[in-house]
Amino acid sequence: MAITISLISEEKNAKALSSFQFNYNLVTSLSVQGALNAKPSIILLDSNNKAAISTCHSYITKVNPSARIILFYEGNDKPKYSFAYHIGAVDIVRLRDQEHLRFVLMREINALTSETFVFKDINEDSNIDEEELKVQHLVKECIDNDYLHLVYQPINLVNSDLSDKQIMAKDIYEVFLRLQHPAMNLSPGEFIPVAEKYGLMPAIDRMVIDKVIDVIKNSDNDNQHFFVNVSAHSITDELLAQHLADKIESSMIPPHSITLEVTKTAATDTSIDTRDLNTMTSNMDIGFSIEHIEDLDSVFHDIEHLNINYIKFARPVLESIAGDKDKQSELLNVVNAAKERNVSTIAYGVEDASAMVLIYQLGIDYAQGYFIAPPLDTPSKIQSEDVHLSETMHGYA
Repeated sequence: MAITISLISEEKNAKALSSFQFNYNLVTSLSVQGALNAKPSIILLDSNNKAAISTCHSYITKVNPSARIILFYEGNDKPKYSFAYHIGAVDIVRLRDQEHLRFVLMREINALTSETFVFKDINEDSNIDEEELKVQHLVKECIDNDYLHLVYQPINLVNSDLSDKQIMAKDIYEVFLRLQHPAMNLSPGEFIPVAEKYGLMPAIDRMVIDKVIDVIKNSDNDNQHFFVNVSAHSITDELLAQHLADKIESSMIPPHSITLEVTKTAATDTSIDTRDLNTMTSNMDIGFSIEHIEDLDSVFHDIEHLNINYIKFARPVLESIAGDKDKQSELLNVVNAAKERNVSTIAYGVEDASAMVLIYQLGIDYAQGYFIAPPLDTPSKIQSEDVHLSETMHGYA
């Protein structure tokens, strides 16, 4: 299937697409009508061309609702997220940023067609992993047919000296995603790397967010709080925060019922700017968490540019500190530094009582793992109806 891309711009800007080798028809025109006469599936449009934006918005609402508008800009003249979102744009790119442009185009083309497009430089090795493409096709079918199933793992309060009593009282869960395709179930380890490679994670992340908001909206428990993972690609999805804000407003749920969670690797990646998403979620009273903390050296130095509410220690941290007093002392220093910053700490991967005792003694605020509960099909009252861990662990202090 050939995709038609209309670039409403000067001919010289078509060079931005010349290094990509994939099946597409490119129409470059300064005339909006000339570009739209080609019946484009994707419209690349200068964010400063207000008249063209209005005409293209009318085109996708009245003529071709499946078409995608991608706004581009030059220099530092970046359009506001709210403007792009409300005119129906799916993303914002700097036209000269080849890597981001390639990713956005791949994501949108793969969303438009049942075929698989792999974008490669002309000189890049063209070998394609057929098994990988099979998984990619299954993931797309799961997205198109909503074969996405959420499970919820409880996060329990361990130490009760937190200053925020409201958060202490909440039933807290991390949301995990399962893909249940009729042909086969795909584990996260199977589908996430493929979904990231082929630009499918932003669509998955939005669907998960929408499902979690629906769970909160339809629940009779006003005391729930959900941690939702956001992929590295969604961090650079310029319109995710606006989508989240609009969905929360239309659903009339409390924004503080949700915490977005990103990996430390993504948060500290110099090629990914996490600050915009972090600032917008903070302004909306949505929580922000950094997970997969493994290296205890300079934890806050690496993320000092972010306004965060939680840090989550990865399972290898718990494994490494068992029986090692020096590492326990190192972790305790990080926990105390977090308390000074009013950042709550979470231990992930708590699998046995000895680990639970240790994290209690070190003052970590919350625990998550199979020792407490596996991921559940529905959010349960396990936290409020079962044993209060902070009281149970008191005897081990």
